[in-house]
Amino acid sequence: MKKSVLLSLLVLFAFSCSSDDGDGGGGDGTAPFIIMGNTTQSTVSYNTDITSIDFEMTTQSGDSTFFEANLDVDANNSTDIRFQVVTWTDNVVLSVRSTGYAITASQDQFELIGSDVSLESLVLFPAGTEINNSLTGFTTATELFLGHFLNGQLTTSSQSVWNGVAYLPFTSATRTGWVGLNVVANGTDIQSMGINTIALR
Repeated sequence: MKKSVLLSLLVLFAFSCSSDDGDGGGGDGTAPFIIMGNTTQSTVSYNTDITSIDFEMTTQSGDSTFFEANLDVDANNSTDIRFQVVTWTDNVVLSVRSTGYAITASQDQFELIGSDVSLESLVLFPAGTEINNSLTGFTTATELFLGHFLNGQLTTSSQSVWNGVAYLPFTSATRTGWVGLNVVANGTDIQSMGINTIALR
């Protein structure tokens, strides 16, 4: 009888340890990993009120014109992620800088032709990617390359953000989240950044 009870307890323990909530995490009571593009995780808050942010001209210097579009991901009236477009002669450059949260960057460098400027590349992800310890390269206050038109030809660190939606993870000491992005442009005229849900925990 004692052996039967002990065996039953062992089987019950094994099943409880191997259980999974199907939401990107284990069954140990901790919150599951945030999954980019998933808008149904119970431990995550979602903001769908912001659908796009427009680029507005900020300065002009020589033949260069600067435009910015600012995103407040946590609704505290601050700029957390700033997108910048710079145009001159036959060039259009799109870059991103995070001021409130760290975002993902690659060590790959993009050199702007005809200048001495070199930028690290922004890294974006497809839907379904977990924000877990395998994601590295988070940085803040660094200008990151996203796209460059030269004589109408596009070079980019993420083709999917131009053709559809790509996901940018962001993190701080206390919060983690993601934002779905797409570039809204008419040819080389970059008009706005489409915002496809902001997730935050």
